[in-house]
Amino acid sequence: MLPLYCQSVYRQIEARLGELPESTSFFMRLMAQENWLQSYAELDGIADVLRRMSQHARRPNPLIGGEAEFLADPSGFAADFEWLLADTRVFVGQWLLSRSDIAEDARALGTHLYTETNKEDVAAKLQSMGCAQAIVATISDPATVSALLGELVPQGRLVVLGVGKDPLPVSAGHLVVGEHSVLGSITGSPNEKRLDFSVLANVRPMGLANEAYPRMKSGDVKFRMVPSVASGSAQP
Repeated sequence: MLPLYCQSVYRQIEARLGELPESTSFFMRLMAQENWLQSYAELDGIADVLRRMSQHARRPNPLIGGEAEFLADPSGFAADFEWLLADTRVFVGQWLLSRSDIAEDARALGTHLYTETNKEDVAAKLQSMGCAQAIVATISDPATVSALLGELVPQGRLVVLGVGKDPLPVSAGHLVVGEHSVLGSITGSPNEKRLDFSVLANVRPMGLANEAYPRMKSGDVKFRMVPSVASGSAQP
């Protein structure tokens, strides 16, 4: 899967080279030509990167041989990476929500009302609509998700799908007075309701799963990959 992911990244970079400064474009092309991304999976690749960085640095530095520190404490580096990955996911999620084409795509897929948490008070919007019976939270920002709990109707439900590194603060008053409930769900796992729906909608995806899965892992899918029996191919 790693080669597919790397090639997907290189294609996206290639499509936007014209937007980058000339010096950055040069290194982006070099990265694709020498396949730097995939080389990071091996210790020798990391050592080579540290060596190059050391040579380009203007001051004396201890980068050369730094891969030895990774060997000395791999679990510590893994923990640091998990923290970085969580922050990166939050940042990317917020950036994606700020893109105008997401709004257009959402409306094309049948969304009746689109709003952005970083541009508008979503809680106030829900209040103006009479609150919601259920809210499905796919983002991982705990403050934004927690603020929505008070905009449920009595006995309303908040379903949490997004997982972040920080805990989700929940008001006991909202739970007790409004008889609200908070529950989580793992998306993508088969269950009886999804199977029932697939029968009603005549969906038979498994025959094309081997085509859909690599494209999903490579990042070549904006929302979800849905294998289409009618067309005989997997469609993003």
